[in-house]
Amino acid sequence: MRLTLVCADSAGTAIDPTTLTLTVKPGDGTATTYTYGVGSTIVKDSTGNYHADYTVPTGTGGTVYYKFVATGSYVGMAQSAFGVRNDETA
Repeated sequence: MRLTLVCADSAGTAIDPTTLTLTVKPGDGTATTYTYGVGSTIVKDSTGNYHADYTVPTGTGGTVYYKFVATGSYVGMAQSAFGVRNDETA
């Protein structure tokens, strides 16, 4: 699942935060936090545009929650969720 984030100021100009983290929590699992610049999970596509490709663990069903948190030159938070169907007969 590709998780995306766009950071922009009030005028709509794309900007990069000083620090960017992504926390992902499967509904029946443990939350994992990733930090941009540490490892390769969060990818910067261009100024203010980021993505992370998340692989849902095998056997996971229910809702996966995630949130990006930006601090420093840009402060903000974006969160969302998506459903996972654990049905091997589908």
